[in-house]
Formats: sequence, C-alpha cells, structure tokens
Amino acid sequence: VIFWDQRFGWLEQLYRHHALSPACRIDPLLGGLHKAMDGLCPAMPDAVRIAFARHLLIAVVQAVERVFLDGGPCRWFIPTDVTALDQDLQKVRALFYADGEGLEQTVIDAELERARRLLPLMRVEVGPLMDLLKT
Repeated sequence: VIFWDQRFGWLEQLYRHHALSPACRIDPLLGGLHKAMDGLCPAMPDAVRIAFARHLLIAVVQAVERVFLDGGPCRWFIPTDVTALDQDLQKVRALFYADGEGLEQTVIDAELERARRLLPLMRVEVGPLMDLLKT
C-alpha cells in the first residue's frame, strides 16, 4: 500500500518544497491510508488485522525515515520544521491507535522511535552536523 499504491504521495510529495505547506504534510496521506485500512481491515480476523496494521505502520515509518534522511533536491528541512514533523508523527500514532481499537500504544511507540530520534538531529545546523560526521 505505502510503497506501491501510494508511493508517489509518500516518497515524492511528502514535505516537498516546504515541510509546513498543508498540501505537503502527512494529513492527505493518512486520509488515503485510513480509507485503505477501512476497506480491508473489517473483513480480517483480529490476528491478521493486527499483523496487517503493524506492517503498514512499519512501512509508514520507513517511508518517513527515507524522506527525513534522503529528501532529494526538492525537499529541505529547517530547524523550525521539527515541531510540525513531530506533530505529523503524533498523527500517525493516533491513526494506528484508532481510539483503542488498533495497535497497542507500546507497539506504535516502539516503531516510531527511530523516526523520532531523527528529529533532534534536524534541529542541528548543517555545519556542526558535518563536523560530527568527520570525527
């Protein structure tokens, strides 16, 4: 779903040109993901539904990490974007928690941890970050 049906949105449009632009934030993508899950999950047995949701969460986190780390020429982040990026990760958390009907919060938080650990690095200016890589 993430890397095939919705790959253009997740890998090309997410945070394109400016992270604070509403059209480029995560909301439209989560809406599409919610529709896909609503169409598939009700027909699944609980164990399959939970496994499916967890694998979708993993794919979402991988897509977000890819965007954070390899934005390409049409994406750039500035330190003031970090608050919005963290808010978007909270929206991912809320979608997969689904008011208690989805994944457990501990599972969601464990998967989101890697992406969250990138946020403090995104507050660091490029020069000091490059100096860290040299040492």
